[in-house]
Amino acid sequence: MSDKIAVEMQAVFARYGLTDFILKNINFKVLQNDFYFLTGESGAGKTTLLKLIYLHLKATQGKLKLFGNDIANVSRADLPFFKRKIGIVFQDYRLINHLSAFENVALPL
Repeated sequence: MSDKIAVEMQAVFARYGLTDFILKNINFKVLQNDFYFLTGESGAGKTTLLKLIYLHLKATQGKLKLFGNDIANVSRADLPFFKRKIGIVFQDYRLINHLSAFENVALPL
């Protein structure tokens, strides 16, 4: 069985506005059903990298592929389909107190 690629970045650069690049020439692949750790010093670009993957930010340049699809060629209407396939647990999670754990997880679905 061949491994399917969930995320692929090729020569990705990212910055906020006109600032210096936060990420420069990032290249990697994430295989489906594998488990990865992202570590690094504060300010290294970990959050920016994740924001690119879950489509909160758009890369300044380079290619981002999710599940074999070049995101640059995906219509705006189809982006929510990709966002639903990516699960993110935020470090500063915000649960709604009056909902159960199940209801909190089900809310965005």
